[in-house]
Amino acid sequence: MKKISMLIGFFALFMTLAACEGTTTTTRDNDTNGNIVDNGDNGETEWLELTLEELAEFDGREGRRGIIAYEGYLYEVTDSPRWRNGVHEPGITAGNDLTDELNNNIRHGAEMLNRVPRIGELVD
Repeated sequence: MKKISMLIGFFALFMTLAACEGTTTTTRDNDTNGNIVDNGDNGETEWLELTLEELAEFDGREGRRGIIAYEGYLYEVTDSPRWRNGVHEPGITAGNDLTDELNNNIRHGAEMLNRVPRIGELVD
């Protein structure tokens, strides 16, 4: 009886995983005011190209996305638990190029960016 129950459990788990295989994720973007909006269910994120001035709009405050730059690339920190409302720790805020801060940080550096998605590049 135990074996049958286990087989039924594995079968249910297998069917659940198989059903999830074809699902897509919703991408997020910002409207002209920097507020998060739904882009549909295509599962792809657009590669962004932002200037420093445009990057400043993505400060993670009031529902806006939190994006940082490091060595010319953009990183999404909106959903990172270490970045609340665009602030990592005092003085470290989203919407900025943090290349110098990360290169000169004694506690941790750029390796922490492996935890957040690279979403674009900084342009002139």
